[in-house]
Amino acid sequence: MKRYFPGSIIAFIAVLVGTLVVGGSVAYANINFNNSSINGDASGLILDSSSTISIGTSSATAIIIGASGQTTTFPGSISITGSLSATGSGRVNATQLQSSAIATSSPSGGQCLVYSTSTNSWAPGSCGGGGGGANSVVNNPSATSTQTIVPSSDITPLTVNCKSGGSSDCFDVNDNGGNLAFGVQANGNLSFEARSLNLGSNGQTGSASQISIFGGTSPTAGPAIVGQNNVGGNQTYLYFDPNTAGAACLNTGATSGSCLAANLIMTATSTNTVANKTFANFFDIATTSAPSNPAAGKIRVYADATTGNLTCLTSSGGSCLATGGAGNATQLQGNTVASTTPSGGNCLVYSSSTNSWTPSSCAGSASTAWSSLSNPISSVALSMGNTTTTFTWDSATGANVNPFSITDSSNNSGTGSLVNINTAAGSSLFPLTVTASGTANGIRISTSGVLAAIGAGQINATQLQSLTIATSSPSSGQCLVYSSSTNSWAPGSCGGSANATQLQGVNISSTAPTTNQVLMYDGTNWSPAIGIGTRLYNTSSGVVTAAIGTTTMATTGSSDANYEFSAYVTQNSTGTNCTGNATVSLKLIYTDPVSALAQPMTATMLFTLGSGSTQAGVTLASSTMSAGDVGSVTYFFRAKTATTISYITGYVNGTGCTVQPAYVVFPSLKQQF
Repeated sequence: MKRYFPGSIIAFIAVLVGTLVVGGSVAYANINFNNSSINGDASGLILDSSSTISIGTSSATAIIIGASGQTTTFPGSISITGSLSATGSGRVNATQLQSSAIATSSPSGGQCLVYSTSTNSWAPGSCGGGGGGANSVVNNPSATSTQTIVPSSDITPLTVNCKSGGSSDCFDVNDNGGNLAFGVQANGNLSFEARSLNLGSNGQTGSASQISIFGGTSPTAGPAIVGQNNVGGNQTYLYFDPNTAGAACLNTGATSGSCLAANLIMTATSTNTVANKTFANFFDIATTSAPSNPAAGKIRVYADATTGNLTCLTSSGGSCLATGGAGNATQLQGNTVASTTPSGGNCLVYSSSTNSWTPSSCAGSASTAWSSLSNPISSVALSMGNTTTTFTWDSATGANVNPFSITDSSNNSGTGSLVNINTAAGSSLFPLTVTASGTANGIRISTSGVLAAIGAGQINATQLQSLTIATSSPSSGQCLVYSSSTNSWAPGSCGGSANATQLQGVNISSTAPTTNQVLMYDGTNWSPAIGIGTRLYNTSSGVVTAAIGTTTMATTGSSDANYEFSAYVTQNSTGTNCTGNATVSLKLIYTDPVSALAQPMTATMLFTLGSGSTQAGVTLASSTMSAGDVGSVTYFFRAKTATTISYITGYVNGTGCTVQPAYVVFPSLKQQF
């Protein structure tokens, strides 16, 4: 039967469980509790004068509390001054360590019991660098033995964690004198104190030792070797640029500096190459005795130990630098330079007959001043490629001075042209364009060879068929009349011309005609009218990639009439990135004088395609064009007097197009009767 005790009894029980001693035989003591007293075996239960309850005699070796299948509960705290152990299948399940709670979460393999200041408790967690297994720890190794740390599995054998927020080194190694050799600083840097970093050993054989630095394009873009004074300033960076074949670069700032070629090795016996490098201020060359001659096509420069001068050797043993450093080249790329003294304006000209360079006339060389060009020794032909040439003169060229003149010599017997401008077959260039005063006004010869005025320019003829044209200004109604007495043309009377008012006795209407009208007899008079079969409109639409809005072709005359409308639609391009075809349709808009339908009427044209089929529109291909991508139509209709006749197109975009397929409409409108 389970009983619960007052607090005072619990306190006695707490004191009661004293020293537990392992070994020997087990003494059993019976304890009986009633409402007012505690009693038990005379030899097993002692209550002394200090109110301490002792269970078992002083020679007892163990105290067993509880029985198999039973639970013993201590509502209060128990203080144990001896050892506490479980027997049989019993367990001691601790819930605290030094009054700090132990978490109830189950641990995983390799975890440690870790204390957390935030929760003031112990809980399973990472062992702080153990890597999932125990590390070997070596304490106080002897001076004569080698200590080795060998992990039992693939784990980190030794880990040292720096204190978070700390400033002192987290790992130091001292030399045999107790002085710091190197250490790992709190920021992770490896620090050497007055020590050298040695790779390999003196007389090393076998594989070479090396340090690999994976560089960046600037001192701060990758690993670098930084030199600085003892206060952290005046930094000099040595880094390796991967974009320059691993070239070594040196700079005193954080930006890119000067780089040396990757194979630049300055030794006394090696051949060194420095390409396109600039040496600031100066560099020193040690003096030496004359070396051997270089290979063909090269020169060898050295500081002569005897003369102290900079000397140059050619492959033949000749000198290409005279004493004192003055350059006196005798060859260019192995070809001899003649010793002839040049004259002013001469160029060094190569002669294939003598295989040498000789001072001579520059003959139009691009390196010669324009004012020095004279007397070419042969015909000159320039292939300009895609380049252009512009001549610009200063603003003050002088009075009556022609900045550019082309003049032949006296009695030139040539039969050609002094200036011949000729465009090639198929060229779209104009042979000649001349404009004045910075405007677009002037004259131009077209691609077909016709001279015409452009802009507000004019062509002012002074002769007709070699006969002079008088300079006098004409009056209204005058004609240009030839005078045999002056052998010239001059403004004058048109010589009896009249304004006819009749034709064969029939009056001519005084109504002014309009474009495309003819003189037609209306039964009473001759009057301006649109003639039968007269074309009223034939202007193309130009290249378009969308629908064309209402385009008026004509306004009908003073009476109803029959008309003929025809059109030809053709595809110009397939567009860009199209995955589906486009379609163009054509409609005619006019007013029918007889039909009861709503006016004006809109008639959709039915095309006959180049493929022979018919449909209400022309398909614009998205890839390869064919005969089916063109169409024509002819349509006869009657239109009411004083109304307009127009056309309009519809356009359905091709799918996926960034630029739609293009087309052109060639419409034609004629009056029949």
